[in-house]
Amino acid sequence: MRKFLKYAYVGAIALTGFGLASCSSDEDIDNPNGGATGETVKTTFAISFPENVIKTKQTAEIVQQAGTIASFRGMENIVLVPYLDATDRATRFGKNITLLYNTQAIPTSSTNAENAIPNGKLLANSNAVLFNDVTVPLRTSGFLFYGKATGDDGYANGKLTVAGMGNADEITAKSFTPTPIVDAVTSTKGEALATYVSLIAAAKDASNNTWAACADPANNTIANQDWYNANLGVLYTNFTSMKAGASQYVQAAVQDLYSSIYASTNPVAVAIKTAIKTTTYADDSNDDGVLEFTAAINNYPEGDNNDMPAGAAALTWSGATPNVATAVAANTNNSMTVNMATVAYPASLWYFVDSQLKTANASKKDEYDGVQNWSTILGKYTDGTSVTPSTRSIAIEKPIQYAVGRLDSKVNKLTESKYYDREGQEVNIASGFTFTGVLIGGQKAVDYKFEPITTGTPTEYTIYDKTINTSTNGSATLAAATDAGTNYTLALETVKDAPVYVALEFVNNGNDFRGIDGIVKKGCKFYMIAQLDPTAASGVTNKANTDGKVFKQDFNTIATFTIDAGAADANHDGVSDDPKGFANAYVTIPDLRTPMLELGFSVDLEWQEGITFTQHF
Repeated sequence: MRKFLKYAYVGAIALTGFGLASCSSDEDIDNPNGGATGETVKTTFAISFPENVIKTKQTAEIVQQAGTIASFRGMENIVLVPYLDATDRATRFGKNITLLYNTQAIPTSSTNAENAIPNGKLLANSNAVLFNDVTVPLRTSGFLFYGKATGDDGYANGKLTVAGMGNADEITAKSFTPTPIVDAVTSTKGEALATYVSLIAAAKDASNNTWAACADPANNTIANQDWYNANLGVLYTNFTSMKAGASQYVQAAVQDLYSSIYASTNPVAVAIKTAIKTTTYADDSNDDGVLEFTAAINNYPEGDNNDMPAGAAALTWSGATPNVATAVAANTNNSMTVNMATVAYPASLWYFVDSQLKTANASKKDEYDGVQNWSTILGKYTDGTSVTPSTRSIAIEKPIQYAVGRLDSKVNKLTESKYYDREGQEVNIASGFTFTGVLIGGQKAVDYKFEPITTGTPTEYTIYDKTINTSTNGSATLAAATDAGTNYTLALETVKDAPVYVALEFVNNGNDFRGIDGIVKKGCKFYMIAQLDPTAASGVTNKANTDGKVFKQDFNTIATFTIDAGAADANHDGVSDDPKGFANAYVTIPDLRTPMLELGFSVDLEWQEGITFTQHF
């Protein structure tokens, strides 16, 4: 892989020994290969980073896109696991190495937490930090290094559930799993919304003439002319085909229905208005046609579920007469929406390396002053590859890398003169569409090497990044004159040749339009779905960079999206002649697993250019 081609130097982390932490016999000291299990060398411990350390929202700051020392977020939860034999790196050799509290000696005036490096506390020139009083077992030949960038806010910084980091845990017990945004889904308001729309759908007048009956042309007779209305039938069909189950969608649909019949004196229309205006769910207190909805059906699913994406809430309808709605919070036989219980935070920014050591029998502390090249530092370590009683300085040979991958998402500006929806009607793009989120499906737990766990049937998560980057060269609004993005989302590595489904979340700032699964209301969110397929014959470059993986550790996956124009309904059959772009917008988020969709060590903090996708909706 290509490393640091843009930068002149890479940093270092070193262990510089000056004594023994436990008593050893003279024979042990005289024997350079000696040292029983449990004996240790006490050292100073120097860590250095490359000049382009990066701070990185899943914005540019959180994913460390910038590449400067000042932007370095710091590191916490550092775990150094020693091993004895380079041919058996999955077996630990003693306890985790500890970087003690307030033992950071360089830069001066630094106060570190245990197993942590403060934000921005790096030595000039070598970009190093130095820790005192670090103990390393004799005969150690390598380390597994783990560390997390500082910050624990799940949406802003990402979050992974980590297991197996204790001193007694086997190396192979370590795992890193996407963390769901809620411990348990709360669907009370979703059920209330389903009850509400079912009550409206069941509306009937004093003579028991139902709204549903207006959808049956057989009732269009002279005998029924006092109540039958074909337009009400169309409204019924549209209303009971609503799949979106979030408050914003349902309330917009009910308001539109109410507005369309507000002045009507038809007895069925009056019954519908009565069903809409209930003290439990809504009222028109000013009698001006504007509904006020109660707290019982407000802010779902976001409010009770930690900002769950609106499109995760869905409705299914029974097909009975009248139709009865059911709230859906998980995919079922009747609904292939994303499962709320498996919506997770993006990955957090972890570091990892598995590396052997190079050693020196004299202190190399002074070598870090003014040195700007890691290979120069590493060249000073010439006395061995494992720790002996005479070892005084240790270097981890390989650079530390990012342990996660990154998706860079950009949506090209809307340059076509006209865009069309599912029915071939023109979509109003004048007000643009606010880019509010990225969802990535098929995310699974990874093992101690941050590689996908493929045994058993691991849970598949959909990560939701709602912290859209607006701090660099991008915009949060997609419009005729502006691209949306670039946004950065951290993700775990995926398996070779496996497609990944991605959903981009937008707010419709213009008029209503019809997508693939319903009407996208003004002010409501919708989702554009793309498949990132590393085996695709076109629209993919740099496949070899990531070994055919959509996401790979230390690499950024670049995806540029374009919304196609689609076409009008020249055939007059009620469907766009070429349903592309906005015609394929979803009001609910489909299941993104669905296959059929529309030490002395250097730390490599430069994202490597990975696989690139060019996608059209």
